[in-house]
Amino acid sequence: MKLKSWMAAAALACATNLAGATALSAADATTSETVAPDQQIGLDAGPEHISGVFRPAQGGCALSVTMVETYVSENDPTGLPVESMKVTVEPGKPAVLNTEQGEQARFECLPGAQAMKATVYDRVAAFLAP
Repeated sequence: MKLKSWMAAAALACATNLAGATALSAADATTSETVAPDQQIGLDAGPEHISGVFRPAQGGCALSVTMVETYVSENDPTGLPVESMKVTVEPGKPAVLNTEQGEQARFECLPGAQAMKATVYDRVAAFLAP
C-alpha cells in the first residue's frame, strides 16, 4: 500500500470515527493485546506487520505506528516498504487502519490513557458471516 493512500485512509478513519460504522465483535478478532505506555505494540495483519508505541498526552494516547510488509518478492530491488504515522487517540474514539487485504487494526485508548488495546479484525470474514 502506498504511503499517501495508507495515511489518507488512517486519517479519514480517525477523523470520522469509522470504527463504530462496522459491526465487528471479539469473535472476529484475529489478535489482540493491551499495552501500557511505552510498551511495544506488535500485530500481524495479513502480509503486514504493525508495530507502535503510545504515551499519555492531553487526556488521550499519542500513538506512533509503523507498518511494514512482511514479505517482498525476491525480484523487488526496493526492499521492504515502510509506512508510519502519528495520531492522538481519544478515549472512546478508536483509531482504525484498514489494510488492502481486508484486515482492520483498531487502537483504543483506555480511560485515563493508562493503557491501549490494539486489535486486528478480519473485515472480510466479519462481513461474510451469516
